[in-house]
Formats: sequence, C-alpha cells, structure tokens
Amino acid sequence: MVKQTWKLFREIDPRLVGDTFYSKLFNDTPSLRRMFPKNMNDQYRKLIPTSAFAWLAQVATEQYWTLETDEHRAIADQMLSNNAVLRYLNDRDWFDLHPAVREIPGVAEAIRRRKADASRG
Repeated sequence: MVKQTWKLFREIDPRLVGDTFYSKLFNDTPSLRRMFPKNMNDQYRKLIPTSAFAWLAQVATEQYWTLETDEHRAIADQMLSNNAVLRYLNDRDWFDLHPAVREIPGVAEAIRRRKADASRG
C-alpha cells in the first residue's frame, strides 16, 4: 500500500511537493524562514554531495542499499537525515529517493547510466 501510494507522489512535480512542505514549515514556524534562501529551487541540491550520486542511483534502481565502505555509511546517514533517501517498513524493508532528489541533474544522469549498464549486462 505504501509503495502504491508513493507512486502517486512520484507523479507530482517535485517543486510542488517541496513548495507545499516548505510553505507549511514556514507557516507553522515563521522564524525558520530566514534560515533558508529566498529561492528554494536549489535547496535539495545543496544537501546532496556529488560523491553521493552513484550511491543514490543504486538506491533508486534497486530500492535497497549496500554499505561497502565507511564513506557509504556516512553518505547513507546524511541522506536519511536529510530525507533525501526514504525508508519504508511494510511487508519488506525498502528505500527510495525523495522525488526532488531524483530531479537533480547529476543524480538523474547516474540513474540513467546505471539502468543502461544493467540492460547491457
């Protein structure tokens, strides 16, 4: 059920989801607004280091992650705490990217390359 519901969010423009989230956050807690830039379009981009793109592509394509190194563990901790990677606990434990993260050009390209490599292999 959660996975099916999540598909609905994936079809919504990530900017709309982000606008809704931040609008509510700033409405509920106006003092936080000054901590964010006026233009919120790049907010998620600031949270995602380029070194995480390949790992995020793995999560996006496999809906699971592998922590092979301490660097992977550090990236995973950061991505979970930033809600860039979302964890689902229903009939099985699985993961997916926040829709806005999927739209970051470097992440989108890493996903495309990973899918292309998988179709060749």
